[in-house]
Amino acid sequence: MLQSCWMILTQTAEYALRCMAALAGLWPEERVTAKNLAQAASVPAAYTSKIMRKLVVAGLVDSSRGHHGGFLLTRDPTLISLLEVLTAIEFDLESCECAFGVGLCDPTRPCELHDGWSGLQRSFAEWARTTNLADTVPPTRTA
Repeated sequence: MLQSCWMILTQTAEYALRCMAALAGLWPEERVTAKNLAQAASVPAAYTSKIMRKLVVAGLVDSSRGHHGGFLLTRDPTLISLLEVLTAIEFDLESCECAFGVGLCDPTRPCELHDGWSGLQRSFAEWARTTNLADTVPPTRTA
């Protein structure tokens, strides 16, 4: 069985998108604890904390401690692109590394699959720029 997004996303990127999608599905101003977020996003709790710190620093998520504490988005999900999430966790969309492991592959010395892979990377970057968190919430969710 193939792991999802194996060719483009790192595990951290996939987990960050899962956490942010889970937050996008909450009611406005609803907070969720790290433990409940980890469970909702199917992400290990320790990994969730690490990712959420980066998203808080980037200003995409607010965090508060205490009895009514937890995480929530700082903006409406329609205003947060997936690219912002990926950038916040330092995911490199423009990686020059050859996806097929050819060490000397670059635009001046491309491997046989360079053009196809580059096209896929451009398409993925465009998708990340034009897709927002609200697009990740199931349509059955109503405000």
